[in-house]
Amino acid sequence: MKKFLFHDLRLLSRKERSARKIVFHPKATVLKGENDTGKSSILKAIPWCLGAEPAKKNNKWSELDIAAALRFSVDGVQYTAVRHNKQLALFDDCEQMLISTNSVSREFGPYFAKLVDFEFTLTDRANKPIVPPPAFWLLPFYTDQDKGWDGSWCSFANLSQFEKYKLPVAEYHIGYRSNRYYQLRADMNIKQAELEQPKLQEGALLGALKQVKARFENISVDFDIERFQAEVAELVKEAEHLAAEEEEYRLKMGELSSQHMFYRQQLDIAKRTMRELDADYKFATKQPAEVECPTCGAKYENTIAERFSIAFDKHECEALITDIQVKMRDISAKIETKRAEMSSVRQRHEKIWQLLSTKREAISLQEILQGEARGQALEVIQSEADNIRNTIQQIENDIKEIGSQIKELDSKELRENLLSRFWDKLNAYCVKLNVQAPNPSRQTFAPVLHETGSDLPRLVLAHNFAVLGMAWENGTCAHGSVILDSPHQQDPDPVNRKTVCDFIKATMPMDSQLILALVDPCGVDFGGDVIELTKPRSMLDTEQYHSVGGEISVLLNAMYDAVT
Repeated sequence: MKKFLFHDLRLLSRKERSARKIVFHPKATVLKGENDTGKSSILKAIPWCLGAEPAKKNNKWSELDIAAALRFSVDGVQYTAVRHNKQLALFDDCEQMLISTNSVSREFGPYFAKLVDFEFTLTDRANKPIVPPPAFWLLPFYTDQDKGWDGSWCSFANLSQFEKYKLPVAEYHIGYRSNRYYQLRADMNIKQAELEQPKLQEGALLGALKQVKARFENISVDFDIERFQAEVAELVKEAEHLAAEEEEYRLKMGELSSQHMFYRQQLDIAKRTMRELDADYKFATKQPAEVECPTCGAKYENTIAERFSIAFDKHECEALITDIQVKMRDISAKIETKRAEMSSVRQRHEKIWQLLSTKREAISLQEILQGEARGQALEVIQSEADNIRNTIQQIENDIKEIGSQIKELDSKELRENLLSRFWDKLNAYCVKLNVQAPNPSRQTFAPVLHETGSDLPRLVLAHNFAVLGMAWENGTCAHGSVILDSPHQQDPDPVNRKTVCDFIKATMPMDSQLILALVDPCGVDFGGDVIELTKPRSMLDTEQYHSVGGEISVLLNAMYDAVT
């Protein structure tokens, strides 16, 4: 089991010219502050950097055009996740980029899953097994203020892409379904997909065999040459139309490529300017307070204001570079779209020429059928059908073997043991939190949580910690830090407020990290750092803009360079 740890979060708004760096204590970090001081925005940014969208978005977040960098480690190996709008990137501990993409499901998610040993798959609504996005790994570890306390595991958006996801996610994290189980399920799905094509081929061949036998017995071969010529002429006409359409796509791609080259030239100029500004700034900081002009001998002050002016120009240049890179990324996306559309046209074009080739060769079919022994055609079809049947049999044997291995892992005894331990924890935690436990009549790892008022958040807390406790004892993937956003929901009474804080401190899994947002910790010392947020409606700081902004800008430029 790998150990996962958050180290720090850096946030930047070039629009507001402000930034902030939050350093996380390895044991516990408490964000303390009144409502609207930015606690939730900071906590939302953590999973957001990993590609998990919050269930409820903050409009001000979009208005500020936030960029974020999240540093974390897996078994002591550090990484930095960077996000701006929909673009994500991952860097290693030397800030060398590992991946840059705007696709969470297809690219970033599977890459991140390998880091944390999240070898888990779900079947989407198209009945296709895929590795779910990072939000599904984060579900047991993150509870959001806006939606997370309304029920079990509903802190993120887009979870409905998988039907009934809660039970399989719980079974995986609790340890009932292992990585090996899901690897075998994936192998099973691959084999079943491999089976579809040969079965279709076998059906077609057997159907053809039946038809050929019937034709040989009852009628002679009849070939209409005039109809054949008309069909060929129609195919040629369609091929010419597709060739013209393909040429239009080439012209459009040429225009987009010219635009991309124009912005590339602008980007090069901006980067050269930034390097010159950087050199001017470094030169200015090394000079004395008063410098002499080498030409006229006049003396000028090398003031802080002059140096700051150069630094200001540099940050403006960095903002221009990012803007150009975003435009280049958009043009690149358009080029890829046109390329895909042109590829589709080309494939249709090639299929028509293949069909034309087949039809031209079909002219000799009549001669073959008339000149050769008719039984030979039957032998050829039967031989091909036998080969296909052998292939099907081999795949079916593989599926049967994989099914046997899955059955060995699907232990009824293990399930009953884990269920018993899970419900023991859940019932005990409900007693500690002074809330009614769910009805245990339907034994499941994902019970429906029926409560109202301030009781529901405490029931959610009990359920989440029951899963966390089981995960730390039995799970195989890396265990994330526990992030709780304002567990004092629905205005609980003072006694229950204190009970919730005491429960969190006492029940946190051994050797785990807690990141907690609270208005009032109720005097409980969680054993780490307390960060007080006092400024209403502003989590960022203008004084950190240059230092933190400079750090993030380097990563942003590298991220966008990879896509332009």
